[in-house]
Amino acid sequence: RIIIPLSALTEMTDPANTPVTISKVDAAVEEIGMVLTIGRYANLTVKHPVFQTAIGLVADAIRRIRDSRTNNVLLAAANVRYAGGAANRSTLTSGAVLTDTDIMVVTSDLEDERGAEHFYPKNELYAGVCDSKVKQDIRNASNWRNANQYDNEALKRGTFGEWQGVMWHVSNFLPKFTNLATTGMTFTMVSNGGGSITGTSYLKVVKIDEARGFEEDITAEQTKTSLGAAQVLRVVLPTAANHRFQLYAGTVSGTLYKVATANIVTSVTIPFDDNQTVNIKTIPTTGDTAPVTPKSGVTVHRSYIFGKEAYGQVTLDANSLRPTLTSGEETESNPLGLRRKIGAVITFKAFIINDDFFSALESSSAF
Repeated sequence: RIIIPLSALTEMTDPANTPVTISKVDAAVEEIGMVLTIGRYANLTVKHPVFQTAIGLVADAIRRIRDSRTNNVLLAAANVRYAGGAANRSTLTSGAVLTDTDIMVVTSDLEDERGAEHFYPKNELYAGVCDSKVKQDIRNASNWRNANQYDNEALKRGTFGEWQGVMWHVSNFLPKFTNLATTGMTFTMVSNGGGSITGTSYLKVVKIDEARGFEEDITAEQTKTSLGAAQVLRVVLPTAANHRFQLYAGTVSGTLYKVATANIVTSVTIPFDDNQTVNIKTIPTTGDTAPVTPKSGVTVHRSYIFGKEAYGQVTLDANSLRPTLTSGEETESNPLGLRRKIGAVITFKAFIINDDFFSALESSSAF
């Protein structure tokens, strides 16, 4: 918003210039690529179901790449409403479902305090995104049932749509946070191995589902004290098929930073593979901070309410998505023509334009 004049014009006198500040948001695009290999029998014809299924799987994966990377950017939201007025994620209880009051607090704040323009200005509605569990929590409330008791189609079909000044959209690809047990993990201080850790260190382990790409399952903070000078913090990760792990460490409880390649003894792929031993030689002091751990037994669901120009996505028109398909003919790398490769490269970056124009909501669910 720009300031408004407080005085009437004086005849023949121009008003003072109204200052306006233009803020620049930098977003460096990233390239993400994937390749899927099909054997010769699935490659008999492009109409073969296995081949067509493979194409569909790559297309679905590209959509999930966009969604997961956008969600990971939106996790940095400055404005978060915790259901029931909870102070933060760690204090949400199993009964803290999203209510009309939570939605109204957010929409009134967007309208009055932050001046966010409606996403659907014609209907004076913001845009909301929630998962199916949160949708059912809202539909299960007496206000929604009373308002829709004569709308048989809404009740029979389970439709959602407009509610409390928001046009709601349901997604099955939003983060859900849980408290991760340390079963199968070990944390020890080792006096050899090239480390330089002294004093007390704090650590969290976060599990990532490779099909989703979110840091969703988070351990409680672990505390380890060095028994002498120049020690290594050794973490043994559990076996978890199709999952990887991220580590966060710090020297102050509650302030943990992502462990990077420079902090470990031997360079390995990050996020870390399952069933891996990681030797941390130095504790990070800057970088991305650890996510907040929910209460044990509580699944925390993330929802959003957006006004216009809350966030953006950088795409390069001619090269945003480049599908690839090899011919399957005999080549030096495929001498017998036994395989064909399907792939895609996406050039993409999501970024927040204005924190004031959207809010995140976190809640548990009764479903």
